[in-house]
Amino acid sequence: MAHTHSHTANPENARMGLAISLTLTFVVGEGIAGYLSHSLALNVLFPRGIYSGRSDWKNSKGEKSQKNEWLRFDGKELHLGVEESVNDLTLTEESNGFFNVIRAEKKAGTGYCISNFCHYEFHFSGGSTEESFWLQKDRIYNSGSHRVANGDVKEVWAGEMIKK
Repeated sequence: MAHTHSHTANPENARMGLAISLTLTFVVGEGIAGYLSHSLALNVLFPRGIYSGRSDWKNSKGEKSQKNEWLRFDGKELHLGVEESVNDLTLTEESNGFFNVIRAEKKAGTGYCISNFCHYEFHFSGGSTEESFWLQKDRIYNSGSHRVANGDVKEVWAGEMIKK
């Protein structure tokens, strides 16, 4: 069976190959820069900006309430808070999607991000807190709990924040 296609080099194929090579070089360079600057997961996960919303809370007695919550990402650190909390948390990335939780200017715990999901935990005198949050378009959904020193759950919450 005879074939009829040409075996000559096509300049369009060469340009496409060059464009793909340049794009791949750029992507790899960005990945290396992100890895070296320890800013990969939080930068990929969260667009810079301020998010705010309300969360539903319930304590171990069954009492329910709603609280205002906020999240601010400046490109390097993620700041979280509830109501007018003066003890906001700062999440500072260490490497490969893992980060430290800073509370009252001291390392209080650790966390991680994978895909569009993050989780952190920290301890304080009298208990601990853990929270998970995930990004979907311009919204952040979260849920978490506070535990007292003996491990019993003191209160739980779930909420939604919208990018402002």
